[in-house]
Amino acid sequence: MTARRSSSDPVSHYLKTGERIVWRHQPSVRALVFNRLPTVIIIVLLTAFLAVIAFNVIGNTLVGGFELAPWLILPAAVALFFAVLFYFFLSTLWNHTRYLLDSWDTHYGLTDRRFIIVSGRGITEYDASYFKIMEPLGGETGTQVLAFDWRIGRRGRKHFHDRIAALPDSAKLAQLIRATLDP
Repeated sequence: MTARRSSSDPVSHYLKTGERIVWRHQPSVRALVFNRLPTVIIIVLLTAFLAVIAFNVIGNTLVGGFELAPWLILPAAVALFFAVLFYFFLSTLWNHTRYLLDSWDTHYGLTDRRFIIVSGRGITEYDASYFKIMEPLGGETGTQVLAFDWRIGRRGRKHFHDRIAALPDSAKLAQLIRATLDP
């Protein structure tokens, strides 16, 4: 027996043999973009601020012209420090921009065995063990969030590790996950 696959539904391409889709949803692009946009804006602003500071510091140390002297170790160390910071800021910006661009082709699917998120980065799947404790977070229809994968953090604080964003009704999805994935 094989799983039924649909050419119009990206979730059905990832079904395992005998698996069936219980619920599927394509979240609003606007809701996912606005979810990630503040992080991208903050990273862009911090990177621009870092660039201004770096050019100012390095430019002020080289005012008299560039001649080989032992004191140039300090500007070289500062330039290296700022280069490493730029690397971390720009790599974080690149990752969040990729997530932002994936908002256009993100699809959710709940099967009788797992929860699937299909996007441009590939497939992310969660089995029943992730949904032992869930918290539906309200809001307007289409912007609700289901927080799940509860664990204790490094400092002993309780928090949810992951979430499903841009849902029409997070409480109904939590009930459906409990009914479907719980043994």
